[in-house]
Amino acid sequence: MSSAKVEPLTSASKPFHKIIALHGLNYETHWIRGNIKERECSVFVESQLKQSSQGERVCQCGLAYADHAEGITEAGPDTLKYIPFAHSKSTPTRAFGDIDFVEYGGHFKKYVRLDVDTSPKDVVYLLTDVWELGKPRVLLSIAGGAKFFRLSKHLRDAFCQGLMRFVHTTDSWIFTSGFQTGVNQYVGEAVRDYGIMTSLEKSLVTVGIAPWGCIQSADTLVNKKSTSGLYPAKYRQVKSRKRVPLDPNHTHFLLVDDGTNLKYGVDIEFRSKLETLISETKTDDYCMNVQNVTILMEGGPQSLMSMLSQLESGRPVVVVKGTGRATDLVTYAYENATEDHTDPNKTIRCMDESVVSTLKSMIGYEYGEKQLERSFNCITECLAYFNLITIFDVENANGHRELDVAIAHAILKAQPEVVTRFKFALIMDKLDLMEDDVYSRENWLDNWDQLDEVLLMAIELNRVEAVKLFLDRGINMGDRLTRDKLFRLYKNKPDGLLKTMLTSCKKDDGREGISLDDVEKLIRELSGDKFDVLGPYLDNPPRHMFEGEWVDDFLPVENKPYLHLFLWSVLLDRQELAKLFSTNEEGPTLSALVAQTILRSMLERTSDGQLKATIARHIEEWSLIANGVLNLAFSSNVERTQGVLLAYNYLYGFDNCMSYALRKENKDFLAQPAAQMVLNGMWRGNIKIDTPLWLIFLCVLCPFLMFPLLTFDKVVNYRDKQRMNIRKIREKEGSSTLKRKKGVSPLEKIESFFSSPVVIFLYNVLSYIAFLCLYAYILVVDFNADVSNAEIVLIVWGVSLLTEEIRQILMRPSSAYLDKVKSHYTDVWNVTDTMVIVMFFIGVILRLVPRNDDTLDAARVVLAVTFVGFFLRLLHICSIHKQLGPKMVMIGNMIVDLLYFLVILMVFVISYAVAAQSILYPNSPLSWRTARQLVSKSYWNIYGELGLEEFEGEGCTDDRAVWINGSQPRCPTDLGKIVVPILLGIYMIIANVLLLNLLIAMFSYTFSKVQDNTDRHWCYQRCLLVEEFSNKPIYVPPLIILSHLKLLLKYFLSGCCDGSCLWGPYTNRFDWPGHRPYYRDVSRWESMIAEAYQQQTLQQEAESAQGRVKQTNTTLEEVLHRLKELKQNSQAAEQKIKDMELKMSYLVTSDKYHAIGQDSYQKKRKSDAAITIGILSSERQNENACDQLAETSNTSETIPDKSNADRTETRVVGIASCYPGTSITRFPVPDEKIKWQEPFEDYNPETYNAVDSLPGSDAEPDLDKMQLDERRKALSFNEYDAKFGVNRTSAVGSIEVRDGFPLNPMGRTGIRGRGVFSRWGPNHFSRSIVTRWKLLDNGATETVNGKPVLEVLVVSGSGRHCLPETDASNLPDSEGGHLQLEIPDSSQNDVSPGKSLKKKLKRFQKKGVKLYDDYLNDERNTDNAWVEIVTHHFHDARGELAKYLALKNEGTNGSCWLPISQKTPVSLSDLFFIHLAAQKMVAYFQ
Repeated sequence: MSSAKVEPLTSASKPFHKIIALHGLNYETHWIRGNIKERECSVFVESQLKQSSQGERVCQCGLAYADHAEGITEAGPDTLKYIPFAHSKSTPTRAFGDIDFVEYGGHFKKYVRLDVDTSPKDVVYLLTDVWELGKPRVLLSIAGGAKFFRLSKHLRDAFCQGLMRFVHTTDSWIFTSGFQTGVNQYVGEAVRDYGIMTSLEKSLVTVGIAPWGCIQSADTLVNKKSTSGLYPAKYRQVKSRKRVPLDPNHTHFLLVDDGTNLKYGVDIEFRSKLETLISETKTDDYCMNVQNVTILMEGGPQSLMSMLSQLESGRPVVVVKGTGRATDLVTYAYENATEDHTDPNKTIRCMDESVVSTLKSMIGYEYGEKQLERSFNCITECLAYFNLITIFDVENANGHRELDVAIAHAILKAQPEVVTRFKFALIMDKLDLMEDDVYSRENWLDNWDQLDEVLLMAIELNRVEAVKLFLDRGINMGDRLTRDKLFRLYKNKPDGLLKTMLTSCKKDDGREGISLDDVEKLIRELSGDKFDVLGPYLDNPPRHMFEGEWVDDFLPVENKPYLHLFLWSVLLDRQELAKLFSTNEEGPTLSALVAQTILRSMLERTSDGQLKATIARHIEEWSLIANGVLNLAFSSNVERTQGVLLAYNYLYGFDNCMSYALRKENKDFLAQPAAQMVLNGMWRGNIKIDTPLWLIFLCVLCPFLMFPLLTFDKVVNYRDKQRMNIRKIREKEGSSTLKRKKGVSPLEKIESFFSSPVVIFLYNVLSYIAFLCLYAYILVVDFNADVSNAEIVLIVWGVSLLTEEIRQILMRPSSAYLDKVKSHYTDVWNVTDTMVIVMFFIGVILRLVPRNDDTLDAARVVLAVTFVGFFLRLLHICSIHKQLGPKMVMIGNMIVDLLYFLVILMVFVISYAVAAQSILYPNSPLSWRTARQLVSKSYWNIYGELGLEEFEGEGCTDDRAVWINGSQPRCPTDLGKIVVPILLGIYMIIANVLLLNLLIAMFSYTFSKVQDNTDRHWCYQRCLLVEEFSNKPIYVPPLIILSHLKLLLKYFLSGCCDGSCLWGPYTNRFDWPGHRPYYRDVSRWESMIAEAYQQQTLQQEAESAQGRVKQTNTTLEEVLHRLKELKQNSQAAEQKIKDMELKMSYLVTSDKYHAIGQDSYQKKRKSDAAITIGILSSERQNENACDQLAETSNTSETIPDKSNADRTETRVVGIASCYPGTSITRFPVPDEKIKWQEPFEDYNPETYNAVDSLPGSDAEPDLDKMQLDERRKALSFNEYDAKFGVNRTSAVGSIEVRDGFPLNPMGRTGIRGRGVFSRWGPNHFSRSIVTRWKLLDNGATETVNGKPVLEVLVVSGSGRHCLPETDASNLPDSEGGHLQLEIPDSSQNDVSPGKSLKKKLKRFQKKGVKLYDDYLNDERNTDNAWVEIVTHHFHDARGELAKYLALKNEGTNGSCWLPISQKTPVSLSDLFFIHLAAQKMVAYFQ
C-alpha cells in the first residue's frame, strides 16, 4: 500500500512542523491523517444465517445494515460470499490519539486504527519516529492462550519478574494481542507491577496488536465529527459476550482492521510481517539486527503454527513449561526427542514410537481428533529447529530457572557468529552464558580485529566484568581508542547531569550537538586545571611548556587511552569502571585525586538528592583509594613513595600529587604520613632533617655559624643553575636521580642554606617584624607634615610587597591570566594581603597630596587601620605551629559563625530600638542623630549600658525648640517610663541569655569540629606555608625587589610574549628531581601498589563481618542449589530403581487378586467388570465414601498387612509349588531348562483342565481327549479364530504349536493343560486406567515436589481396590482401548444427557492410550494357557466427564478416586500400570 511520506523530526524539518503548528495540528495528527487508513465495509452482502437483535438484516462482515456508512452498496444476487478486500474500501482513519482508561486512571496510551494492508514500514516509522519510541534492541512477541488460564503463584512471579528484568536491561519491546485475557493479561499485570515498584521515568514499551472488529467499546475510540483523532478517548469496559476489552496496562495499541467484525485472527499475518520487518532493522547504537524472540505460554493449535512460523524464519522461541496445552505438548516432545545420526552431515531430532503414541494421545485430548494430525505434524516440524527452542522450567535446578536467562540463552543460541553472540551477551548482561566462547583461544584469535566494537560496547554499557576480560586477554587500548570512538562514547551518553554540564560548556560556534572541545572545556572547569587531556584528539593539539621547553612530542597518543576512558567514566559516575581504568593508567593516585575534584564539582551542580548521595559516596571511595594506595606504598618503599608524590605526571599536564592536592584543598591526602614526610624534607631543604630548629635560627642570626654547626646533604638534580632541561636529562646515564658526594663545598653550603625554605621563612619573619616596627615608629613618633627618610624606606618596602604579590599571581599554573587571578584569591590570606596593600598605598597617596590638616589626618587614619591589617598577617606565620595553626582555622570559622549570629542579633536590636524610641520619644525628627540614637542605645544595652536614668526624666525638657537644638535632652513620655523598662527586661533576657548562649554553642561546635580534625587542618596550613616559601626568592623585602627587577629584565631581553619566563623557573613548587626513565619505573611500581591495595581491600571486605555474612549467604545458596541438583538426580535415580524393582517384582510375583481359586474365578468370569458411562445421581456419595478411605490410606505410613502379603508372597515359575485353587504340585524346572529349545527328557508334569463355565457353543474343546490329527485342526493359533470368535494371536510373537498344543512363549511352567482358564493359548484381558488431576479447593492442581498429583478411578469391595478389568479374548487384535458405553434412559435418571454431552462421552470413550500390551507372569499360567494383558489410559483433566463413571461389578461396593503414589492400596500389577500412567503424564509417583 503506497502512502505519502512525511520527513522525520529533524532539524531540517523544523520549519515544516512550525507550519503544522500554525494550522492547529501536531505532527502526530498530521502524519497519521496522511499515511494511515482504516477499512470499512462498502458492499452490503446479506447473511442468510444471522439477524440482529432488533431483527435487522446483517451483512456478512458482521454489522447490521444500519451500522454501515451512508451510501452503502447492495450486493447483487450473484454475490454469495463476502470478500473483505473486494467488498470494503480504505478511508483516512478517524480512530487514533490517546486512550484514557477511565476505570484504571494513570497515563494516556497511544492508539491507532489501521488497515490490515498498511505498509509495515509506515507502522515502524509511526512507532519509532512519530510516537518517538526509538528502536528496540530486542522484540519479545508473546504468543499463547487467548482465554483465561491459571498459573501457580510461583510460576507467575517467575514469569513476570524475569520478563520485566529482561525488558528493562535490554530496552526491549513487547508485542501481544492487546486484549485483557489470557497471556496478555499476565503481561499487562507484570508491566503494571514493575512500573509501580521501580517508578520508572520511561515506561516499558508494550504494544498490543488487536483486531479492530473484536474490540469491546470500539465506537468510543472513533472521532465521528472529524479526522483529528481523540485526545483523549474515554474508554470504558462493558459486559459483552462476544467482544474483548483492551488491556489498560499496555502502552500502545495497533488496531488492525480488515472491514469485518467478530473475526479473530485477522491481525496474525499483519503482526508477522511487522515483526519480520523490525527484526531486519538495525539498532541505532550498535548496528545489529533487532532480535525477535517468541515466548509461548499455553495456547492452542494456532499457537503451534505461529511457533513453527517463527522457527522457520530463524527466530528463537522460549516455551514456558507448566502453563498447559501447547507448551506441555512442545515440552514433552522436546524433552523426549533423541538425536538421529543417520545422516553424518546433519543431526536431527526424532521421537520413538512410545513418545509418538503418548504425544498423539495428549494432542487428541487437548485439541480433539480433528486437530490431531495437523498439530502433531507441526510439533514434529518444530523439532527440526531444536537449537532455536528453549524451555523455561522454573522447577528445574539444572535448567533455566529465570526467564531473562532463558531468553538470553535463546538469543545467543540463534547467533551464528561469535562476535554477534558477544554483542548480545553484553547487551543482555549475560556474559556468563558464553563460557565456552569466552575461554576459547580460537574465538579470540579468529575475531581479534572485530573485537573493537565489542569492547566499545562493553565500555558504553558499563559491563565491568566484560571489560576486565578483554583487558586480561591483552587488548591494546592505545591501538583501538580512536577519535571517532571517543567521540561516540560522549555522544551516545549525554544524558542527565552530563548533558546539562556539556550544554553549559558548549562553544557558540554554530555547530549542533557536542564536540570534544566542549568536553575538554568541561573537564577543565570541573577539575580547575590547565592540563589538556583530550589534546591529541582535538583538531589543534596544544603543546606543553615543561621546564622552559615545548614538549608536544613527549606525549605519544597511545599512552593516554585509559586516561580518556577514566575521565569518561568519572563524568558519567560509573564508579567501578573508573576504578578499573585508573589502575591501568600511569599515576592511579593522582587519578583518584582528580576523580575527587571532578565529582565535588559535579556535586555542586546537581540538585538531585539521590544523585548527590551517590556522588558523595563515590568521593569517599576515591579518597580511601588515594590514601590507601599512598600508605601502602609508604610502608613498602619510602624513596619510591616520594617519587609517587612529587614526580611529574605528563598525563595531567606535568602535575604531581602534592601540588594538585594542595590546590584542591585535599586535606585528608595531605595529612597522610607520606605527604608529611615529603613536607619535612622540603621544609629543611638540604639541611639535615634532624637538625634542631633553634640551631637553624641561631645560624640565621649569625650565618657564619652554619659552617661548624650545620650538616648538609648534597643532591645532584642534573640541572644547571636555573634547571637542566629535559634533553640534558635524557643524556644522563643511570636510573637513579639521587647521587651523593663525599663532601659539600662552602659555596654549596651557602647556596643550600639560603635556599632552604625554613631559612627563607625565618628571614622573612624577621624582615616582616622589622617592617612592622618601622611602621609603628612612623605612626607613633615620626608622622609629620614632612616626609622623612624612614617613610621613604617604608614606602619602598610596601612596593616590594606589592611586586611580590604580583609575582605570586603570575606563578599560578593556570594558562589564562584571569584564571591565575581567580586561583590566587581563593586563599583568604591573599585577599587580606591585597586589601591591606591597597589601603597602604591609599594612605600613602593621601600622605603625599598637598599638605593640609584634613588630608594628613585622613592619611594617619588609613595608615593606622592598615597597620592593624599588617599586624594581623602575623597570625598566618603561626600556622606553622602545630598548636597555634588549628586555632587560626577556628578563628576563621568562628568569624563566619559570628556573621550569621549578627544577622539574628540585629533582628532583635532593631525591633527593640524602634519600639522603644517610638514609645519614649514619639514624633522624633528624621535625622542622622535620630538614626544613630536608635541603634546605638539598643546595641550598647547588650554590654550593660542600660541608661536607666533616662527613664527618670531628670534635667530634661518637653520644649521642642530646646531639645531639637540639643541644649537639653528630651523628656520621655509617662507611658514610656512604664512600658519601655518592661520591654528592656524582655530584650535583655533574649539578647544576653538566649542569643549569647546560642553564640557560645556555635563557637563550641566549631571548636570541637576543628579540634577533632586538628592534624588535618594543621597539615594543610603547614603545606600551604611550605609551598609559599618553597617558591619565594631567597631575597627578603625590601631587597626582594631586586629579584623582581631581574625577572622583568629577562622578560624584555628574551622577547617572551606569553609571560612564562616570569614564572617558569619557579614552577617546580613541589617538584621531584626525576627524569622520565625513572618516572616510568615509579609509575609502574605505583600501578602494582594500586593493584595490591585493591586485592587487600577485597580481602578486608571478605574478612569483615558483613563480608563473611555475604560469603556465607553465597556459599549457602550454592550449597542449596547443589543439594537441589543432587536431590533431583537422586530422585531420578531412585525412581529408575523403583521402576525396575516394581517391574521385576511384578514379573516374579503372583497376583493374589487372580489367585482366588477355581470356584471364585469362574464366578468372577461370569461377572467381568464392565465400565459403564451414565449420568447417575448417586455416584458422588460413593465417591465421598471412597475419598475418606483414600485419605486414610494416604496418611498411613505403611500399607495394611493384607496388602503387604499380596506384595511379598511370590510363586516363581519353575519351582515346586501348588497350582492356585488345587493341590496339584508343579513339576520342578531348573532355570536353564525353562526354554522349550532346551531338551528336558525327564520333564513330565501333570495336566490340569478346570471345568469350563462358558456356554456350549463358546466352550473350548478338550484337546487332551482328541487324536493328534483332530487336535491339530481343532483350533487356529496365530490368528483370529473365527470359529470360536477368539483372538489367538500373541503380543509376544508367533505361538509355537507342538502336537496341536500351544506352547507358553516364556517356557515351561511345570504344569500342562488349560488350567483355570477358559481358552487354550493366550487369554487376553484389558485393564482401563481412568485418571484426573487432583484439585485444591481454589481450583488449582495440587503439586508435590513440583509435580502435579493424579487421581485414579478404581473399583472397591471387601476392603480392596483394583483397576477395572475386561475379558478381551473375543476382540480382534487385542482391542481394548474403547470403553464400553451404555447410556441409560432418562427415565432412570434425574438428568438426561444432552447431545453435546453424549458426543463428549463418546469421544472420551475412544481416546484411550495404550500403555502396556504384553505377556503377564501369572500363577495361573500353564504350558498351554497363559495371560496376556493390554492396558489403556483415559485422562480427564478436571474430572468433568469421568465423574459420571459408575463401575457395576459383582462383589464390589462401587467406585472411588484414589491419589496416585507408591502407597496407593492396589495390587502390585495394578500399581505397575498406574506408575506407567503417572510417567506418561509427568505426574507425582513417590
